[in-house]
Amino acid sequence: TADVAMALARAYPNTTIMGLDPSVGMLDVGRVKVQRKAIDDRVTLVEGDAQHMAFEDARFDSACIAFGIRNVPDRMAGLREMARVTKPGGSVVVLELGEPKGPMAPFARFHVHYVVPRMGALLSGNAEYDYLQRSIAAFPPSDIFAQMMTDAGLHDVTVRPFAFGAANLYVGTV
Repeated sequence: TADVAMALARAYPNTTIMGLDPSVGMLDVGRVKVQRKAIDDRVTLVEGDAQHMAFEDARFDSACIAFGIRNVPDRMAGLREMARVTKPGGSVVVLELGEPKGPMAPFARFHVHYVVPRMGALLSGNAEYDYLQRSIAAFPPSDIFAQMMTDAGLHDVTVRPFAFGAANLYVGTV
């Protein structure tokens, strides 16, 4: 819903942001939020598929996806497309949920798999939060996903875990 695009626009006031989403409904919600913040001159939201972006090669200084690569059917195609549309030397950044690791992992997993879906369903009246735990469990471990980024043509890939790996920030260079 354009939250990342708006955060980037705030953090980098001299840049323009192009947001891409396959959902027209999400884009409509995002456009309203962008207009309310009066940054629609710098943030453009377009409908599209991360696996087949309608942008020329090396169009952007960087590319990112937040909490969405889990939902891309062919993740490798999505990563290759992000690398393709990013200028040489630019960054491809992925923020994604993952399975927690370490001594606190059992508690973090319990929270992610049981507390979050139930609270989300309770607060929203929507059972879609069950999908969240299944999609997180199906996502590859951080080391395997980092290797996928390398296989997609990125180099110097780093992984920064948050909350015992319940979320990971992956950064690679084109």
